[in-house]
Amino acid sequence: ATIRRLVKSGVRPAIGLEMVPADLQPILDAFNRGALAVADLPRALDWRHTWGFDFELYAPIFETAREYDLPVFALNAPQGLAHKVGKVGLDALTPAERASLPGTILPPPPAQVEELRTLFATHAALFAKAGKSAKAKHGKPAKATSGSRDPFDAFLTVQSLWDTQMASRARYARAQTGRPVVIVAGGGHVEQGYGIAHRLRTLDPGATVVSVMPCLAKKFERARP
Repeated sequence: ATIRRLVKSGVRPAIGLEMVPADLQPILDAFNRGALAVADLPRALDWRHTWGFDFELYAPIFETAREYDLPVFALNAPQGLAHKVGKVGLDALTPAERASLPGTILPPPPAQVEELRTLFATHAALFAKAGKSAKAKHGKPAKATSGSRDPFDAFLTVQSLWDTQMASRARYARAQTGRPVVIVAGGGHVEQGYGIAHRLRTLDPGATVVSVMPCLAKKFERARP
């Protein structure tokens, strides 16, 4: 609905999607040329494995792009690279893998680091609880990974990689099309302007960045003076 309103107001944006890894851009290029229909995309993009959530939730975005001839771009890191970076770090990537990512991975602002630390601690507690449940049920602990990397540092690197990658790809989409770019991404990459917007302001200080998010009623009530 937001994209349609932009078009009706005279703005014809490009559309950037977190849901599609950048190595699948050739498939979106075929869609942009009209060589693929919306109905072809779940199979062509292997949507069930690359994203997982029901394609029908996203089909209206592609339908709007087709109706108004709006180009669509893949924003996410190439398949499997974020997971590999989390396990072994950026320095362990092959030259080709490293070349497929932004040259510099921009860190989050200090305030977000603290929020991510809290989020990481919550996730770690849940995993620990799951491990205890598995041990109680099966008589053995859940499998754990070993290594010298600090788990929170790895988590922070992956989060930074995702946000920097999507900001870089959005800039690429704008350079290629000359259009403003509507970035469709999960709330964790948008909230409080920390994620993608923070990287965009660093990469392109002159850019105008507007974030649009649903208003959660309970949060709104707490935030009201």
